[in-house]
Amino acid sequence: FLAPWAIFLKFLKNYSIQNKIVLFTQIYDGTITSTSLAFFGYVEKHVLPTFIIRITNFPFSFLISKILITILVLYVIDKWVEDKNLSNYLKLLIGFLPLATGTRDFLRVLMNV
Repeated sequence: FLAPWAIFLKFLKNYSIQNKIVLFTQIYDGTITSTSLAFFGYVEKHVLPTFIIRITNFPFSFLISKILITILVLYVIDKWVEDKNLSNYLKLLIGFLPLATGTRDFLRVLMNV
């Protein structure tokens, strides 16, 4: 289910490998969360995603908003953060957190918990 996203990232030629990895981890988390909400009866516990999903009545709107916000944040980091170490650190944080939560959600769906 992540193969189409990997192909999508292949066409982002202006993106650095760090930006592609960060965007992919956000897509990974958003895809798993949206799928578990839509097909497995899970409920989102965080305020902002719940708000977005309730407004649109569409669980995959969370995924779309994650992609758009991540692209915007990566643009701001690349444009305004001059210190390369700080830029890499911010990208590490933005990429690591959804990887952890997405893997947790994936394992919960896999184990039917």
